Amino acid sequence: MASQLPTSPIAGAINSFNKDGLKPTETAEKNPLPSSADVKQEKTHQNILAEVEGGAKLRHTDTKEKIVLPSADDVKQEKNRQSLLSEVEGDHSLKKVTTDEKNPLPDNDAIAAEKKEVEMRTGIEQYNKENMKHTDTQVKQVLPDKDTIEQERRNSLNE
Repeated sequence: MASQLPTSPIAGAINSFNKDGLKPTETAEKNPLPSSADVKQEKTHQNILAEVEGGAKLRHTDTKEKIVLPSADDVKQEKNRQSLLSEVEGDHSLKKVTTDEKNPLPDNDAIAAEKKEVEMRTGIEQYNKENMKHTDTQVKQVLPDKDTIEQERRNSLNE
C-alpha cells in the first residue's frame, strides 16, 4: 500500500506518523434509521396521498345541523334587554323647565378687602421714586473674641 501512495511531503508525514499516541474512541451513529412506527406512518401518508391524487371514491354522508334552542332564562334576559332599549330609544314627553341662574354678589367684607388691595397696588405703582435716598449697604461680620476661640479649642480637645 505504501507503494501506491504518491510521494509527497504529506504522504510521507502520514506514513511516518506514530499511531501509539492516539486515544481509542468509539464511533457513534449520527444519522439513525427510522423506527418501524415512523416507516408505517410514512407508508400510510403515502397511501392517502396516492388515493387523493388517483381520484378515490368518497362515500356520501348526510349533514345534520343541531340547533340549540335558548333556555327560559335566555329568553327572559333578551326580553328585558329589548324593553330597556325601547324605553331609551322611544319618544319621551319631558317637562319644559327654565333654568334660574344664580350669581351671588360678594358681601361687604369681600368688597372692602378688594378695595384695600386695589388701593395698595395703585399706591405701589404710583410711588414717586425721586423721594428715595441712595444708601450703601455695608456687610458687618462679627469675629469671635480670644476667650470664645480658646473655649471652643478646649471643648474640641476634651471630646
